[in-house]
Amino acid sequence: MTATYNEFSALESGSTITMQEFNAIFANSDTVTIKSDNVRGAETVSKSAVAVGAWVNNGTYFIEVVSGVTTITYGDKTYTLTQDAYLNEDSSGVHFAAHAVDADGAEYNVRWTPSPDFDAATDDDYGDACDWTQPTLYDMYGYQLYLIDDLIADLDTGDYGAELADHDDDCVCDAIAEIADSNTSIYYSDIIKFIGDNPHSLADVIEESLYDPSHDYDLYKHGQAAEYMTIEQDIYEHLSDSLKYHAYLYCKKTLQLSAIPENLDMLICVTADAEDNNARLDYIPAAIDAWIAENGGDN
Repeated sequence: MTATYNEFSALESGSTITMQEFNAIFANSDTVTIKSDNVRGAETVSKSAVAVGAWVNNGTYFIEVVSGVTTITYGDKTYTLTQDAYLNEDSSGVHFAAHAVDADGAEYNVRWTPSPDFDAATDDDYGDACDWTQPTLYDMYGYQLYLIDDLIADLDTGDYGAELADHDDDCVCDAIAEIADSNTSIYYSDIIKFIGDNPHSLADVIEESLYDPSHDYDLYKHGQAAEYMTIEQDIYEHLSDSLKYHAYLYCKKTLQLSAIPENLDMLICVTADAEDNNARLDYIPAAIDAWIAENGGDN
């Protein structure tokens, strides 16, 4: 690290310093000389006016101040940038971009979205052009990497759907039945509370032919049947998101992934939306494993 003015003054043409190094070098200075478009080719400015992209005179050469961002964190992984971020524009719009590699040498493209008030045509100061702590990663095929925690946060699994993740050895319908059974109240006080909170369910369970009140009527059994039905309905109403949760949790906990590419997420969504009630729940992890085996690598 270049930390003193003597070290700075010894730098050759083509060298760079980071903003952190600049602040250390000029810690005791109020002004610096930078490259300018005026007739002199240089001007003296306040140290606080110097930003990333400025060229600072070291007595012999002008040395560029760069961002100094050499690594980024995405999820729980660290990626190393192989170049400084640069302003780019494509079909997706204006953004900052850079190439990066992970610890295994896998390559990625990194993007940062500019702040709303950034003007690419007039703003030369890139230091505050975007939030550099919020990158978006893409694999070399152009697929965005989605953070698994973000995908999970967007799901609505209802009150019980997340429990499907504990039933890999069961088929979907059997797992739902087991979850409903294990969550149905067994104590009289709890059953009465459920009836009080859900009085309409007593009529609904009869209408669905899931309880026959004409034979040895029992209020508690009636309430249990209604609660069982209500839990089942809740799971089925949130089944697609619950199956996705099962898939994302498998990627995170078993495969130790913090992010997955967009095309794997598409497979997960299509598989979950199919909602095959007769399939074993491990068909989703099996589909993920097959995709990874075919496409290689992890994130």
